[in-house]
Amino acid sequence: MKNNHQNLFKYLIMITVFTFAGTSNQLYSQDTNSSETLQFSRIWEKIKTNSPSQKAALSEAEAAVISKNRSGRHWLPTIYADAKAYATNDPAVTFMSNMGQRGVTQEDFIPDNLNNPGSGNYQKGTLGLDLPLYEGGAKTEAARSMEKLAEAKKYQSSSIYLNEFSSAASAYGQIIVLMNITEELKSMSARVDAVLANYQGGLRSNLVEYSGILSLKTLQNRIKVHMAENDSRISALRVYLEKMSGNTLTEGWLPYKEDVTEYAVTYLKAENLSAEGSYSVKAYQALAESSSNRAEAEKAVFLPKIGVFAETNIYNGKRDTADSYTAGFYIRMNIFSPTDYGAVKQAELESDAFKYRAKDAKLKGEIELNRLYTFADILKKNISLMKENTTLMNELVRNSQRLFSSGSIKAFQLVDVFSRKTDLIINLAGAEEEYLSVMAGIYNYSTDDLQGAEHETK
Repeated sequence: MKNNHQNLFKYLIMITVFTFAGTSNQLYSQDTNSSETLQFSRIWEKIKTNSPSQKAALSEAEAAVISKNRSGRHWLPTIYADAKAYATNDPAVTFMSNMGQRGVTQEDFIPDNLNNPGSGNYQKGTLGLDLPLYEGGAKTEAARSMEKLAEAKKYQSSSIYLNEFSSAASAYGQIIVLMNITEELKSMSARVDAVLANYQGGLRSNLVEYSGILSLKTLQNRIKVHMAENDSRISALRVYLEKMSGNTLTEGWLPYKEDVTEYAVTYLKAENLSAEGSYSVKAYQALAESSSNRAEAEKAVFLPKIGVFAETNIYNGKRDTADSYTAGFYIRMNIFSPTDYGAVKQAELESDAFKYRAKDAKLKGEIELNRLYTFADILKKNISLMKENTTLMNELVRNSQRLFSSGSIKAFQLVDVFSRKTDLIINLAGAEEEYLSVMAGIYNYSTDDLQGAEHETK
């Protein structure tokens, strides 16, 4: 008779367990339905539009292109104009202004008139042209330097784009993982609560059953700790994405629920990967070439500059209006300039520094990429095995609950199964998070065309 009561009691526990688990999933589903689901592609569009670092990088790249275009026009002539109106009683200025009008008379040479010409009003206009023919290669090398600098800025912009994309994609994926594990832990917590709710004390005399109940309470506390940690991390990741998007995301948004490995394939798999060809390495290489060109430009500072010029002037005053012209060629040389000494060596050393940085980035990138590839393969296999174990463990949990309800196993044996199930939930989530982080790290070495459609696949 006593055994029949015990069996009925455990049967009621089993019914309560399934009821709590179903209610937990239903509540989660209702909460999901009340919020807008945002796919990562929509969030990325907002981040790409509002990211200050991307805006800054794009502005720098565009500014460098403009500077390159300006430098490329060095061979075009410089045309200038000047106009002035002035009043003066300066003897020399007065005499030259009258001469410019071609209005000098014999009386202007009288000493008293030369020394005391009186005050007069004059106007002068100038239009000139300067066309460099040879500059020692200085402007040509400077233009090439700016071209390489613009190229480096473009690569730096692409590198920032990759870093922000991979970080945002990883954060979004981690939210999926953490919300999945929270749902699983809620279900597990409901099972434990159902068992505990049907024990009404009086078990201290039965040390075996009482030990099992203590173990269940310990497991319940452990689950609550993990759920609280998950909530905190989800909140932090949501704040990160919301801030990066310029606070434009819908309040209470939820991620699109999908398998994490499939999500990583969609957003964090690049067609072309290379440490040597990564955007950061290319940026250093371009900066090295830019500095090398600048060194060549500095060498030309002391070479002669040859050009032609032409200038026309028009003078106007109280005597007349007249014009004149001057045209010819020139040779200029920088004989002595203290600030230019050492400039060549400086530019050469800067070029060497960027070359070494490129080699260092390439070497470290190859080591890191190899490590990430290996780790990604291991994690993918582990995740696959743990998912298989999850299917087996779910069956074990169901069977253990039936055995517990029939009195075939004790509470401490049931809690052992619950604990292993909880460990599996936590370990699988940890592996999935690590896998996302690794895939994001690999994606930073992508050499794909960033204007392509691979970022807009969903």
